[in-house]
Amino acid sequence: MAIDVAAQVLSEVDAVAVWKSLIHEKNPQVVARTMEYLTDRVYGHPTQTVQGNPEQPVTIQLQWASTPGMVTIRLRELAGQSHHHVY
Repeated sequence: MAIDVAAQVLSEVDAVAVWKSLIHEKNPQVVARTMEYLTDRVYGHPTQTVQGNPEQPVTIQLQWASTPGMVTIRLRELAGQSHHHVY
């Protein structure tokens, strides 16, 4: 129900005009957040560093609804490296 209402509202709005109006706002915080959101949508989020230590390795668990069970990725410290990059 909520998805139907949201879809109807969005179908009736000129989204390009709304985004352009937000970019031209007087409030610089609104402009910055709008630009950040749009840039992230076009180019993706910047990579983030995941840090751990040899005694407590970092564990990231990813789960897809269409895949039975849990897919687990374990990131462990490598000799001489203090962090890993997740892409």
